[in-house]
Amino acid sequence: MKKGKVICFPTDTVYGLGTPLLDFDGIKRIYDIKGRNYDKPIAVLCSSMKQIEQFAVMNDEAKIIGKAFWPGALTLILPTKPSYYEKTGEKTIGVRIPNHLTALKIIKKLGPMKTTSMNQSGE
Repeated sequence: MKKGKVICFPTDTVYGLGTPLLDFDGIKRIYDIKGRNYDKPIAVLCSSMKQIEQFAVMNDEAKIIGKAFWPGALTLILPTKPSYYEKTGEKTIGVRIPNHLTALKIIKKLGPMKTTSMNQSGE
């Protein structure tokens, strides 16, 4: 996927706009497309807990909850790893593993995706 690009794809809950986790141009584009305030964080969709552990800290409790509810519509707010915080300034991050085959295929291929619903912010 080219830097700064955004894709639309189905998830288990909505159609989403997504871009790779650290594609800051793509993330800005999502905010611009949606008319979203920059103080509202965008969650990350992953294909596995192993992907989540690349950038977030999953304690034992989070792992138990994740195993019970993922794949599915549960979003966990987790502390970020120092390496991710240094790149983004985000101390916490919302993560989930969708229960949708197409979404999972995309995420497995492209890696964790910053993703939000297609609707305009506030609608």
